[in-house]
Amino acid sequence: MPLRERQLTINFSTPFRVGSGLGRGLGLDHTAVRDAWGLPYIPASTLKGRLRSLCKRVALTLAATDPVYNNICQTLDNREACKPAANEKPCIICQLFGSRFWPGALRFSDGRLSETQQTQRTELLLRQRLHPGKIDPALAQARTQIRISRHRGVAEAKFLFCGEALPKTLIFTARINIIGDLAAAAENLLDWGVRLLTHLGAQKSRGLGQCRLSLL
Repeated sequence: MPLRERQLTINFSTPFRVGSGLGRGLGLDHTAVRDAWGLPYIPASTLKGRLRSLCKRVALTLAATDPVYNNICQTLDNREACKPAANEKPCIICQLFGSRFWPGALRFSDGRLSETQQTQRTELLLRQRLHPGKIDPALAQARTQIRISRHRGVAEAKFLFCGEALPKTLIFTARINIIGDLAAAAENLLDWGVRLLTHLGAQKSRGLGQCRLSLL
């Protein structure tokens, strides 16, 4: 099968946190996901999930004017995803991203610190040795927050929490491998989804995670 590779670059314009779902010592309730070296990265599943959602939104909008985008599967989970009969193709979203019945054409890698930041990456690795188990001020900052009651408009008791935010200066790159022949309409849909992705990670409504993606 022919294979092509495209490079995705992620630039942030505000601090961000792609959460690990875990806390850490020193009172941190929410931490960023990190690799074995302690450096932050953006999981491939996060990139794929966000892009699938946005591409599907675009396809549903275009379905009224372009038959290529018709018959997008409407499912809350994978149990009713496209299950094409023999010699048939699934909807354009499942062609790109796959389903339990169909292998998608796209293979995502994790978003790692850009090669242009190799010097900074080396410095961060060294600093991790100086701050074992602690927050490195050059890599993250702790943000203390409260939960506001939607009904009363005041702070809720016992809901003080602390999370870390990573600096907007970090730049990440990821690879998208395209397996097989991909129709022009499907690849255009991927490009549109990339342009629409303006936020990544947690607490988007609090101003975190504003970003800009470019796909080469």
